[in-house]
Amino acid sequence: MNFAAYVAMLQTYPNTAPDTDDTDHNFLVLTVWRSHMMKNSGGIDRAARFILGVGLISIVFVGPQTPWGWLGLVPLVTAMVGWCPLYTVLGIRTSCSIDDKAG
Repeated sequence: MNFAAYVAMLQTYPNTAPDTDDTDHNFLVLTVWRSHMMKNSGGIDRAARFILGVGLISIVFVGPQTPWGWLGLVPLVTAMVGWCPLYTVLGIRTSCSIDDKAG
């Protein structure tokens, strides 16, 4: 289910609290979307990405001091988020869900 489908689903529910504003509703939509967003990077994968990202960023400041080290932001961000767009394209998933553990 994509974000637009979640928004449509949540908009069908009536707002029962008259003192809330749209900010609260938007926060609810984003919270629900984030909680259901698929993570495709597992713990070891995320740790390796984090270490690689920090290592690459460090060469901006020490060693060769090349701006190519800023590419380390990619693995660093994907490690923090737990989702890799390339894994999605290739159909790779190193994380396991509760359904995977139960079965």
